[in-house]
Amino acid sequence: MMIRIRKRSRAEWSLLYIFMAPFFFFLLMDIFGLPSFIKYTVDVAWLGLLVGVLNTKGFVLNKQIKAIIYAISAFVLLTLVGFLGGFQSVFYYLWGFRNNIRFFVFFVACIVYLDRKNADALLSIMDKIFYINLFVTLFQFFALGIKQDYLGGVFGVSKGCNAYTNIFLVLVVSCHLLRYMNGLETFKECVLKCLFSLLIAALAELKMFFLEFVLIVVLASVFTRFSSRKLWITLAAIVSFAVMMHVLDILFPHFKNWFAIGKIWDSLTSSSGYTNTNDMNRLTSIYISWNRYLDTGFKKMFGLGLGNCDYASGYEFLTTPFYNKHSQLHYMWFSSSFLILETGLVGLSVYIYFFIQVFFCARERERQKTGMAFYCQLAKIIAILCPILVIYDSSLRTEAAYMIFFTLALPFIRLEKSDNRSYRTEEELLL
Repeated sequence: MMIRIRKRSRAEWSLLYIFMAPFFFFLLMDIFGLPSFIKYTVDVAWLGLLVGVLNTKGFVLNKQIKAIIYAISAFVLLTLVGFLGGFQSVFYYLWGFRNNIRFFVFFVACIVYLDRKNADALLSIMDKIFYINLFVTLFQFFALGIKQDYLGGVFGVSKGCNAYTNIFLVLVVSCHLLRYMNGLETFKECVLKCLFSLLIAALAELKMFFLEFVLIVVLASVFTRFSSRKLWITLAAIVSFAVMMHVLDILFPHFKNWFAIGKIWDSLTSSSGYTNTNDMNRLTSIYISWNRYLDTGFKKMFGLGLGNCDYASGYEFLTTPFYNKHSQLHYMWFSSSFLILETGLVGLSVYIYFFIQVFFCARERERQKTGMAFYCQLAKIIAILCPILVIYDSSLRTEAAYMIFFTLALPFIRLEKSDNRSYRTEEELLL
């Protein structure tokens, strides 16, 4: 038996390394005791990609890609304005730059270096990892007794690792619902992925995923052509949702009736905070940050400066005075509060505008038939979910975001390796 390793460029290997890192690094650290430093090796890869992108010649920027690049550039420039206005330390800014800008670098690098063959290979890897993750999750839950925030499957067993699982499940379900509705896979395969995803969410007590699942089913139906497939998969999705909701109630009875609209609203806006210790909450974090800590017009617009509210466990010189003083508010648990504190209302708005721009540019590429329909539909779903994730948690600041930004780049990648301006039509690709 011969094992063949596909020939890739250095940039393609870097993209593959960055994409794969979240799937195994945390399990290696949590289970096998590897030092946490290994996750920073990813920084070497994206910095190399940044240098490569800046030195790329001959890559044609079309209208849609230009619009998105302008949105990214605007955000970067705004961070400089905030940094100069609230200067504390160059190290703070560089750390904040690392924590926020690395995903944009990865996004642009995907557009520059990936083609359809590479992208399909990465999506195929996700499919294979899904079943590995399912097995590891079941083993952790039933054999090791790990549950809730500590149940992460291949994403480890540290507190909060299930946020990575949430991102992964969102992508898996979105991919397979769209594939089925576009006639690219069987009903059985799609239903199994949805059912197992909901099962993992129930075991990990990912209540948010149940809401995201409903939204994904609706969006996938809206973004694809009408067919009887939609009816059958929607019915299957309803049944799967109901069954796994019952499983969730059995496993965690104290969350029963949590999905009542009034209870969800009370949970999100509770004045006692997320942990009932008068800290910030998901829908109160922006208001509290705006009124309590952004006390001048400049700060309200541009924040306290990128990196000036950041921290790094084990690295005191990167941990800011603001964090040392106010970490008990748990503002770092939500991207929205982190962004408005460091970049102000303008920075938060431009950051969210990036996802809006991706949505409309992906829609335009699908309409013009200059991008693959499946890629465009997938990116549109994820672009809609991203502003929700900004409010829900801080996953878009973690390595899990690499999966998100890869998906957002799909409508804009080359569909043929030889020519970055050569795109086949939707009919050639899907019919």
